[in-house]
Amino acid sequence: MSSDSVPSAMPPNKECVEEEDVWSGDHEDEQEVWSSPSNKKCGEIDTSRVGKEATENCEDEVEELKEGMTFDTSEEAYSYYSRYAKEKGFAVAKRTSRKGKDGKLKDLTIACSRAGKARVTTSNPVKPRPQSKIDCQAHVTIVLHPNGKWRLNRVALVHNHEQSPGKARYLRSNRALDEHVKRKLELNDKAGINLNQTYTSLQIEAGGPGKLPYIQKDCRNHVDKADARSRAACKEFGDVVTFDTTYLVNRHDMPFAPFVGVNHHGQSVLLGCGLIFHEDTESFSWLFETWKTCMWDCAPKAIITDQCMAMKNAIEDIFPNTRHRWCIWHIMKKIPEKLNGCNAYENSSWCMHRAVYASLTIKQFEDA
Repeated sequence: MSSDSVPSAMPPNKECVEEEDVWSGDHEDEQEVWSSPSNKKCGEIDTSRVGKEATENCEDEVEELKEGMTFDTSEEAYSYYSRYAKEKGFAVAKRTSRKGKDGKLKDLTIACSRAGKARVTTSNPVKPRPQSKIDCQAHVTIVLHPNGKWRLNRVALVHNHEQSPGKARYLRSNRALDEHVKRKLELNDKAGINLNQTYTSLQIEAGGPGKLPYIQKDCRNHVDKADARSRAACKEFGDVVTFDTTYLVNRHDMPFAPFVGVNHHGQSVLLGCGLIFHEDTESFSWLFETWKTCMWDCAPKAIITDQCMAMKNAIEDIFPNTRHRWCIWHIMKKIPEKLNGCNAYENSSWCMHRAVYASLTIKQFEDA
């Protein structure tokens, strides 16, 4: 931000605390933004320090946006506009950007999160989904100048909706988990500590629920995304994995596809799962590749599936060194369908089951 565009943060008759104050920003790269010695008034900001060093004052307020403000980086400008939006009671999002011939960003438009027109995402007109897009025109445009600074080239501050400063902390763009919180969530989840207990401790540590720049849903989403428990289980018990899409189909006809292993107690453990729209090679390849990436690129030594050629093709592509075997449950399920017409099937079915489940060697099975 240019030095001549920084107004007084507070009336000059209000003094700071008689010791050095250091403000810490919302992000890790914004630590120690500015300091005020004991003999400096709150409104006397050091205007020789531009950009993010002058974006916050003693009351953590952000001045009104105006054309001509300059920033060191585009992310700094986005962070400043986000803080401004949080103070005023709305959220922001990056809308459009352009790059030069060298591939570097040249300009960026950051708009109110309610910009754009609503899109119908449901086929049932009786139950329309709520829409947040109402074509709000509030936005700012920043342009990279030859001197390397980013300048506010266009500022539109008028919204077509009400803002709620008291509820701004709940808006998505105003919420963020820092690395310390992420690490604590992952360690506590691995230790079996309930997420509610972890969130309560974070509230106490911050000084109250209103002090946290995130909500409990963000914590739960991160734990589900990190999924440290499944990763640890896959590392220990992921040698042999079963994959089955016949277990459950939801109301949208999307098969639920779990990856299941067996632990040292003989219990089934969930190693991951997914919902797929099509049961074809492309969908299975995407799911296998995504699961493998989540599991630190560790492929199982063996995988058991039903007799699906699409699965077979995907496994050969994604897990080329994994031994693929068909599930005995699916095979035994098809035996009555194939042999039920035989007169002697009822009398010999128990022999078939004994041969399959009681044989320990290939010879025993062939003899039976």
